[in-house]
Amino acid sequence: CFNHGAFIGEAIDSVRSQSWQDFEIIVVDDGSTDSATVDVLSRLPSPIRVLNTANRGLPAARNHAAAHAAGAVFCALDSDDKLAPTWHEKGMRILDQRPEVAFVSHWLETFGDEHWTWKPERCDLASLLARNTVNGAALVRRDAFEAVGGYDETMRDGCEDWDFWLRLVEHGFEGAIVPEVLFYYCRRHDSMSREMLEEARYRRPLEALI
Repeated sequence: CFNHGAFIGEAIDSVRSQSWQDFEIIVVDDGSTDSATVDVLSRLPSPIRVLNTANRGLPAARNHAAAHAAGAVFCALDSDDKLAPTWHEKGMRILDQRPEVAFVSHWLETFGDEHWTWKPERCDLASLLARNTVNGAALVRRDAFEAVGGYDETMRDGCEDWDFWLRLVEHGFEGAIVPEVLFYYCRRHDSMSREMLEEARYRRPLEALI
């Protein structure tokens, strides 16, 4: 969470509403400068854990949360997005039934300034070389996460999740996609994904991926 105190309550509520209730919630305050956000995070009730860091960017915040997590599976939820109530249940079912699968994603629907549905079909190497077909809130096993060293913390300008999934399949880990909308993706005028449409900003992470 970086200055998203106005949204994080809904994000957390979407986790609390999961039909699969075996989870912990860790919030990383990535050096928020907005006093209202700092106040909201300071009042989050136990057992939610809030970790405060200097502003190091999204990939470092996710790595920091993973390093302090106790679970065998991770789900990185950005502070302005929301999970469908059955996401963890359906994702964990895939991981339980298919031990060869290291990460599992889903379809998504946007809300906010834009309304559209994203329905990727495959997440093998060939598909991921063409475009990112895995959502950032996919479930990923701890052993796979640690095998590739988590997220590349130098990729602060975006595409850090795309790079992460590419490195997983490069190392032989297999993914799967549940063909159902199980995630709600916030699109606002100041969303990071929209800012990345600027050529100068998008060029740097794309060059890193290439």
